[in-house]
Order: sequence, then structure tokens, then C-alpha cells
Amino acid sequence: MTAPIPCHDRISRSLAALLLTLCTLGGSALAQQRYPAGYITAIEGLTEAAEPDAVVLREGQALDAQVGAALFAGDRIVTRGAAAVTIETVADKRARIDAARSPHDIRGELPAGGRMAEIAGLIGDLFKSKPSTRTTNLVGRSDDKPVIRIGQGQRQEIAAGEPVWLRWQAGVAPFTVDLRPEGRARLAGLPLTTTANEAVIPVAREAKGRMAIIVRDAAGQTARLPLSIVRPRPVPDWIAAASPTAEYAVVAGALHQLKQNGAKAAVQAASRLHTVPGYAPARQLRDRLAKGGTIR
Repeated sequence: MTAPIPCHDRISRSLAALLLTLCTLGGSALAQQRYPAGYITAIEGLTEAAEPDAVVLREGQALDAQVGAALFAGDRIVTRGAAAVTIETVADKRARIDAARSPHDIRGELPAGGRMAEIAGLIGDLFKSKPSTRTTNLVGRSDDKPVIRIGQGQRQEIAAGEPVWLRWQAGVAPFTVDLRPEGRARLAGLPLTTTANEAVIPVAREAKGRMAIIVRDAAGQTARLPLSIVRPRPVPDWIAAASPTAEYAVVAGALHQLKQNGAKAAVQAASRLHTVPGYAPARQLRDRLAKGGTIR
């Protein structure tokens, strides 16, 4: 007759079986983890037809193409009629998929793509944003003094040697824009004169300590933005590695900087976004920051 298994042995064997199951499931989950190959950055030419004009075919399912949506290796983009889908992926860089190029298969995988999920979602929202059609009084009446809204009133942190882009509201053109160490004479090459309500201000490599940008209008009215010179904050390597294009990386880096440092990084983030003003999400985020906005 077979001897009964002692209770503690049965418990040990049950625990071993449970651990084996968990390890197997965990390994399977890791094996199935996928990183995006890129993202949909624009859609145009859609109609009100019963059948969608642009879809993403994934594992036998047809998904509506949406701006900001992640794309994975094996996906297929199908468009018809006048519809076109612009994508940015590791293999395509930037490509416009219209009916002549449809269907189009997605290949590759962005390294560290999983860490980009939240940032990619924010960039998707920027791609969806539409520029304001309202007329904004940027240069106002003679009694409207210049106003600097970027940074929500916080002292801004910038890096020595990096030019600063700044936009202000109201005031009477022309404007002079000065960058001064607090309590000391202005730096060489300043002030600047402009008839616009924005300027790119050079910052010397040897700049340090606390400074201020002073905007003075033709009526003698001023606006002041306090600054602190800090060590450069390089964009993490994983952001560049996980971005399908250089422009995408600039926006992702600015969003990462704002998430890490808050409103005090607004001027530096906007200044970096200004290096790619023709890129829709960069322009949208830069202009949002200039009006005193932030990211969610």
C-alpha cells in the first residue's frame, strides 16, 4: 500500500507547482511584450462614407486609423479614395500613405518604446490640436504694457550657451529686449530691437547665477522675466532611441523636461521647440507654453 504523503510535503509540492505556473505565465507575458514601431501623426481626406477611409489591420481586425495611435510590426495601413495617413516609424521615418501607396506594412520596433507610452499620448494630442482661429491682441493699445506669461510667473531655469526664445503679449512696438545679470551691467551684444512680439536672445557660455530678461516697449513700459542659469539638462538617450524622427525627439524631450521640472522649465522647453517650428506638435506646444499653459 502506498504511504500517504505527509501534509507538509503536499504543501511544498503545491507551492512549487504554483511558482512554476507563475514563472511560466510571467515568461509568456514578457515574450509577448511589444514596443511600437512608430505612430500615426496626421490623417486627411476622410469622408462620411459608411466604410472607413483609413484603417489599420492588426491580427485580423480592422481598427480605425487615429492620430497619435501607436503602430506595431505586422500592422497594415489601408487607405482609399482621397484619404491619406502620415506615419512616423523606425523603418519609414516619415511617410504619407495614400491610395497609391496602400496597403502599407509596418516594420521594425522602436527601442525603449514602452517608456514612451505617456509621452507619445501627449504628442498625439498635440497632433490633434488645431491652431486657434481667434485674433489675439499681441501688440496692444498704447496703454497696454508688455506681459510675459510663459512659466506662470516662476523664475525660469536656462542653460548657459543655449539661446532663449521668448514671446510676450501686448505692448507698443518697437521693443528692446535685454538680458542682464541681476545687479550688474548688460551682456555684450544686447539689447536687441524688434518690431515683433518675440525674440531669440543669445546667452553666453560664461553666463552664471541669477539674471533677468527685460522687455521694454516704445512707450517705456516694461515686462521682466527672472532667470537662473543651471547646468544643462541633456535629453535622455532613450528618448532619441524611441523617437522615429529627430523632430519627434525634440518634442518628446521637451515634454520629458516639463514633466520632470514643471513650469520653471517652460522657457528652456519652448526654446528647444522653436528649433523645429515647422513641426506641428512643436509649434502647438511652444505656443501653448507662451500663453502660460502647461501639460496635463
